[in-house]
Amino acid sequence: MYYAAVQVELEYNERLSETPLYRKKLKSLMTNLQTANEVTSEKFYKGLEGPAELQFNTCVKAVELFMECLDTKGIEVVTELLLHLRCGGIAVMAENQHKKIIKQLPTL
Repeated sequence: MYYAAVQVELEYNERLSETPLYRKKLKSLMTNLQTANEVTSEKFYKGLEGPAELQFNTCVKAVELFMECLDTKGIEVVTELLLHLRCGGIAVMAENQHKKIIKQLPTL
């Protein structure tokens, strides 16, 4: 999951460079961070294959989706969603289970 987050961070750093926040000092720090992350990622990618690669790609997609939700919905909504998911207020189920439950509900 760490490497998936690093990959997404590299992508978001590119977005940051297009904002007014990206000043000379920040640019230097971000460049150093990006270089360190790229070196770390390259070493990781070289040993990645088979099921590990599939799992990594799944993690990257999850982190990207999380970051997209933060961008579009905001931290408050995402935090609330995660809290409800963790405590069981939201259930995740296969589509066929969903259809069975719907059939059991009374019609309006």
